[in-house]
Amino acid sequence: MLTGGRVLTYLKSYLPEKRNTILLIGFEAEGTRGRALLNRAHELKIHDKYYPVVAGIREIEGLSAHADFQVAADTGQ
Repeated sequence: MLTGGRVLTYLKSYLPEKRNTILLIGFEAEGTRGRALLNRAHELKIHDKYYPVVAGIREIEGLSAHADFQVAADTGQ
């Protein structure tokens, strides 16, 4: 969801470069930077500064990074 942590530092560097691709895995909640990227935002606010979104944005749906993933995976078998 790109709401905090080290990923914000990476985004500052990667977003303005056309040669980069941001790959989003799993669900992006409404109101998060991840959802803004999926909704084709032209810029993102990170640490009170706006960064242009020039990098490619791609998504892989159907995966989860949550601890309960194994329960969901077991249910689907």
